[in-house]
Amino acid sequence: MKNIIIVTGASSGIGLEFVKQLDVFGADEIWGIGLGWDNAREIALATPLVKMEMDLTDESQMESFKQRLEEENPHVMWLVNSAGFARFGSHEEIPLDVSVNMIELNVVALVKMSEICIPYMREGSKIVQVASMAGFQSTPYMNVYGASKAFVLSYSRSLRAELRSKKIGVTCLCPLWTQTPLMVNAKAQAKRALPKTGKLLSAERVARVCVQKAQKDKEICIVGARSWWMRLGVKLFPHRTVMKAWLSSFKQK
Repeated sequence: MKNIIIVTGASSGIGLEFVKQLDVFGADEIWGIGLGWDNAREIALATPLVKMEMDLTDESQMESFKQRLEEENPHVMWLVNSAGFARFGSHEEIPLDVSVNMIELNVVALVKMSEICIPYMREGSKIVQVASMAGFQSTPYMNVYGASKAFVLSYSRSLRAELRSKKIGVTCLCPLWTQTPLMVNAKAQAKRALPKTGKLLSAERVARVCVQKAQKDKEICIVGARSWWMRLGVKLFPHRTVMKAWLSSFKQK
């Protein structure tokens, strides 16, 4: 039986860093799922990397992926759902089709990929679901994005409880502002200046810390002291207070 690792959003950002971090786990192949592989930088890996140019919101492509798993019947050692999409702004500034696409990729595709891959996992397999610190709080001007990540957080916790008897681990990664193409594109297209982010986390650090936490079977992975304090603050203060502070940090460009 072939041992594989599956990473979505693998052609750039946090997903690409996960590919590098998971190279040392002795898989027969890493299946890197993403868009834009032609523009992705080449990386040296010990594990054969199978590049899959795939739109996770395309039903036919997801069905083809499911059929490939059925045909090859591999052991999925790790599944990392890192593919994601963000657009920041008010409900009036973001077209409806864009908001729906965020939900389709950040939520629907993540659930489909999880459900498709779980039957090929066994004791010791790991699932990493990439959410965001936005998942812990309501986020005006990032309303659909934040809500999609809140879903991922809740789904991951519940799925973890369901899979405990099979000894399959589920870790939800909730990074703060991270230097990725997703962040660059979202900031460039936003009509409002985003809150001051301070120094951005590196995608390499985020992936490295998360792999370490997942190996220890941690439920949640947050990276850095700022993230820890932010999560504590959201627990201590009412949501309306947190949202008021959040709203005051946005300004029209």
